[in-house]
Amino acid sequence: MASVYSATVAVVDDDSRLLEALENLLTSAGYETLLFSSAEQFLAADVLHEVVCVISDIEMPLMSGVELLSAIRRITPEMPVILISAHCSSHEASVYTDLGANLYLPKPFDATDMLRAIRESIPPL
Repeated sequence: MASVYSATVAVVDDDSRLLEALENLLTSAGYETLLFSSAEQFLAADVLHEVVCVISDIEMPLMSGVELLSAIRRITPEMPVILISAHCSSHEASVYTDLGANLYLPKPFDATDMLRAIRESIPPL
């Protein structure tokens, strides 16, 4: 079933398999996707004005997802950001939301949880 949103979601992760899986999930739900293998690549593309939500891995080489979150907040304070990681405790998850992430999801996450997180994070179009 297609999403009620005709919107673009950016995904930033250094794991190409996860990028592909999220692209398939989001496309099947009716979202357009922009995929980036690093935070630096995402910021250099200058696409924040084109997306309604950013999904980012926390642990990436060079610039982490938390550093990316901070950069996004400086540019577009209202941009929904969902952080994901395979290596995070529940205490750390609350720290990430305190830093401004809309939501944290541990890997592996359920597809339904991810789609719900996106729907709840983005404003109605």
